Amino acid sequence: MELTIDSSSSNKNSSAIDITGICSRGVLSFKIGSYLSEKTTRRFITNFKGMLENIINFHKNSTSSTRQLPIGVEPYFQFCSVIVDGTSSSIPTLFVLPPGEGGAESYFGNIAQNLGGFNLIIFNNFYLAMNKPDTCSFEQLAKMYLKYIRELQPHGPYHFLGWSFGGLLSLEISKQLTNSGEKIGTLTMIDSYFNVIKACHDIGLPKEKYVIDRINYAYTPGESCLKNFVENSNKIALFKATRINEKYDSDPQFLLYEYYRNSKYNNLDTLIDPGSWNLLYLDSESHNSWVHNKSQVDKICDFLVSNIM
Repeated sequence: MELTIDSSSSNKNSSAIDITGICSRGVLSFKIGSYLSEKTTRRFITNFKGMLENIINFHKNSTSSTRQLPIGVEPYFQFCSVIVDGTSSSIPTLFVLPPGEGGAESYFGNIAQNLGGFNLIIFNNFYLAMNKPDTCSFEQLAKMYLKYIRELQPHGPYHFLGWSFGGLLSLEISKQLTNSGEKIGTLTMIDSYFNVIKACHDIGLPKEKYVIDRINYAYTPGESCLKNFVENSNKIALFKATRINEKYDSDPQFLLYEYYRNSKYNNLDTLIDPGSWNLLYLDSESHNSWVHNKSQVDKICDFLVSNIM
């Protein structure tokens, strides 16, 4: 692992710290540009390197059944730019869950910049941090996240946002909260793929062929399991991409992504009656491209503000 400082002004942007990483021939390298003092920057690099080494050592020594986060992985990041009477108690809290191949950083350059009036809790990807254990389920993951959610907000109504994998995770967390007597204020899911096992069956993919992460195949809670959640939720919404997911690794995965692009509801209608939630569109955007489209990010944020604030 290599770490270098790039202090040239031409490589700086508006961020205090800018990190560029690449893995080549088994060597992980990072270039760090900084507006901070050299002393502060070097202290940051030392801490950053230490956390990376903790993660590497954890994965060397862990087993696939581990249900604990690696040492040095931050469970979440909190953004709260508005303080009322010296506290943030009157500011609505929005819990944000990560996509399958990313963590909290997935939202820093888009959603987080547009929701300054919220107390944002943006979670890292526990599943990814644990190296995607085959035996892990959304039900188990939800319990891990609920430990932090309950500490940060003991009672509802709760507000959740999740993109892709994070949408399914938000749905399961919401289900478990309502089953314990809590209320969900809003649940907003961004182009999540529901009932993957049905989708694979519909396009003729064999059951043993895992086109995307195994955890997605096992998550089929069914309408009866979600009935209590629907009855105790004020606003449920799915933002659906209108272009196919361009990041596919195989022909079967392309077929699966094409299936979801062509479906009306991303199979959410197989779990929840369409009359119980709102369908909105990410116009001319794909599963991944919306994060770079300011108008689509604004649309999502405007929806959140109008339904939570």
